[in-house]
Amino acid sequence: MFPDILINFTKNMESISSCMWANKSISIEHVDENLTFLNYKLMKIFAMIGSVIVCFALIFYTFGFCKLQRKRIVNSQILTFFILGVLGDISATILMILGSTKGMLTFHGFLGFSALLAMLIDTYLLWRYKLKKGPDFKVNEAVNIYSRFAFFLWIVAFITGMLMVIIRHV
Repeated sequence: MFPDILINFTKNMESISSCMWANKSISIEHVDENLTFLNYKLMKIFAMIGSVIVCFALIFYTFGFCKLQRKRIVNSQILTFFILGVLGDISATILMILGSTKGMLTFHGFLGFSALLAMLIDTYLLWRYKLKKGPDFKVNEAVNIYSRFAFFLWIVAFITGMLMVIIRHV
């Protein structure tokens, strides 16, 4: 897919350069049309890569959350899942912003940023709790309830994003 985009863009640029050497007039619209086409294709690629990465973030968050709820302690493995989830979520958010035509000020954008912030805070709280108490102490109820809230908010943001894509392409 990506090589086809470059081949088409290269052919169009060759036609532009041949017109320049032949002293033919080139319209700015023609050049602008080719750049718009390339920009659109790059935006789609960014959005697709971001969609894959956010699915990995979902997997990492889910593993970490389920282990935290089952064991009720914060060990290095659980913290690693949360950190990988946050890093994947940040990367996916950046790529989806670059690949979006709607901008950041949408309902899903607000919900997604809120969920990302909630998961960042949750990961920080778990990391701080592990540093203070160590890996062998049970997580207190307040941290456990906040983890549930943050994970639920993140899942809602994930599902709304998925539904938006499905509705847009149906």
